[in-house]
Amino acid sequence: MKRSIGILFLVLVFGFSGLAFGAVSTFDDLPLATDPYWNGSDGSGGFKSGSAWFYNSYNSGWGSWEGWSYSNKTDLSTPGYSNQYSAYNTPNGGGHNSSNYGVFYKPFGSIIETIKFDGAVTLSDVWITNTTYVYKAIVEGDDGNDPPYSKKFGQGDWYKLTIWGFDQNEQQTKCKDIFLADYRSTNQNDWYALEKWTQFDLSSLGVVYGIGFDLSSTDTGTFGMNTPAYFAMDDLNYNPVPIPGAVWLFGSGIVGLFCLRRRNAEN
Repeated sequence: MKRSIGILFLVLVFGFSGLAFGAVSTFDDLPLATDPYWNGSDGSGGFKSGSAWFYNSYNSGWGSWEGWSYSNKTDLSTPGYSNQYSAYNTPNGGGHNSSNYGVFYKPFGSIIETIKFDGAVTLSDVWITNTTYVYKAIVEGDDGNDPPYSKKFGQGDWYKLTIWGFDQNEQQTKCKDIFLADYRSTNQNDWYALEKWTQFDLSSLGVVYGIGFDLSSTDTGTFGMNTPAYFAMDDLNYNPVPIPGAVWLFGSGIVGLFCLRRRNAEN
């Protein structure tokens, strides 16, 4: 009997500790009643989707923002800053399998933790694409300015997103690079800029308490990157890491119940 209880306890504890209660930030739990986007103008400093907090900083004096916004715009044709909230998702625009999605903007500065989770998580995957503003600038050389501020990409150019994990002390851990546009090949048939929602595996980041983002490009001048510093994101999937104490209590409780029922049966 003791051996049976021991085996049961190990199965319960290790089985429960490996169990992934998946969570997802879809942005569809956020209201967009009258406006097709939210950019932080209410001064709230961010928003929560799923079990994650998305940082936003809004400057009311300039009417500008950085960090995270969310949107359901579907404009794939208008170039320039006025269309900064549209994900480029051919052929019809919109989010990944839904209406809402997130838009990230980082004009300059150090990498900060712009998504914070309720506790430790392991990341699974995420869906990412360019915004229309970025896509038009890279592929067509049209950023809405006359003359254009950013250039049309040619051989050797790239636009890259780097995702950083953060630990419980808000220190950077591991990172993953994602090319939002890649023109490095000498074969033009290999050139691309993301034009639809594309899934990326984030499991290599390991256990994190938050994540941050950096954008870089070969189109960089004296005052920084010329490529518009945006990307769109949807369906961020992650798994909360079980608390060891909770796992132990869960396993102990189940084994105790098993023993009690067995004793009652023997009596």
